[in-house]
Amino acid sequence: MSQPAPANLDTVLLFGAGAGQLSYLRAFRARGLRVCAIDRSAEAPGAGEADDLLQVSTHDDAAILGLLREYGLDRRLVAVACPATGWAGVAAARVAAALGLRFASEDAVLDLLDKHRLWRRLREAGLTSRDCRVFAAGDDVDAPLPAVVKPCRLGGTSRGVSHCADAAQLREAVARAAAMSLDGLALAESFLPGPEVKLAGLLQGGRARVAVVAARSFGPGPLGVPIGLAIGPAADAATDPLPLLVDVFERFCAGAGLPDVVFNTDFILAPTGPELIDVDIALGSFRGLMADACDADLAALHARLCLGEPLGDDVHCRRGAAVTYLWCAGSDGRRDALLAAAGAAVDEGRFVPDPGLMQGATVDGPRRVGALHSAGATREAAAGAGRDWLERVQRRLLDGGNPARVVLPA
Repeated sequence: MSQPAPANLDTVLLFGAGAGQLSYLRAFRARGLRVCAIDRSAEAPGAGEADDLLQVSTHDDAAILGLLREYGLDRRLVAVACPATGWAGVAAARVAAALGLRFASEDAVLDLLDKHRLWRRLREAGLTSRDCRVFAAGDDVDAPLPAVVKPCRLGGTSRGVSHCADAAQLREAVARAAAMSLDGLALAESFLPGPEVKLAGLLQGGRARVAVVAARSFGPGPLGVPIGLAIGPAADAATDPLPLLVDVFERFCAGAGLPDVVFNTDFILAPTGPELIDVDIALGSFRGLMADACDADLAALHARLCLGEPLGDDVHCRRGAAVTYLWCAGSDGRRDALLAAAGAAVDEGRFVPDPGLMQGATVDGPRRVGALHSAGATREAAAGAGRDWLERVQRRLLDGGNPARVVLPA
């Protein structure tokens, strides 16, 4: 990297230069700003488009600060943008605090990433009725059943989450989740009945904007499981939970001191009222669905948010859209057949392979192959198109002699 010109406030620090960060990089560049991207790989899709590349981990705040200061970039930064999920948010908070830039505080980010801290924050705000207990591996496990068990600290992933109906399942789930957690702890929460929904958008001045609601439907079995995230106008507007969910989320943000951020949250619509169960300050895989279904350029809005510019109130969901995820039990010997079947089965919509699978990443248990983004007159119609696609994928795999060794749900 060459030594930059004398300091001007003309550069945005972008965490990540992968495919998911390209739209953000281009949105800042379109405003005439330079972009300094952070990514370990010089082969990342956005590495060549960035004005500067810090080739370090997005989690390594000490290395990031050192390189910024070495090349004089710390004196040029006007904003920090972190569309990456998980623990990159902690590094972004530390870098922003060290340089006096706008971003969520480290404590606020940790309140979201650490599931026990999140529960405590919800309890302090009077926004949860769930019982919550924390266990380490080897502890005597005792929690109200049924329960949901998850790692306390993992960040940016849903791995290790289990529903437990009896004591034996609870012990096994706690041991598994504690082994996966970065702090060796597992969290057991009392199970709440009711449908699960997502709320996503941008928070500015304590108000949730471009907020969209998505009903999540989980299919049976470990393979070929659809998770329908559908957004847009509901068939029955009178039953739309959006206003109530927005109110709960804004109350949580006021108590947590969460500043202007993008958000991606999960709720349970319990009989006693909506319960906020997870919060992220990155849109993750939901980003593409929002962009498809909202009359807005989300990357441009995010750029305005990072720069402290007003978002306005003229953005709304215009139509139905849904994403249906295809899962497999593992990637060995299955990836090519699954991707080929998924792409060939597309009738209406757009199939997007999962970046982790394309990079050859492997994990224990089921993993996502990719997603179909579909559209319809309502969100219900869009979700139905996703289910039809999944059935076509499964038929193609079976008709082709099942080269991916697929075990279909009963």
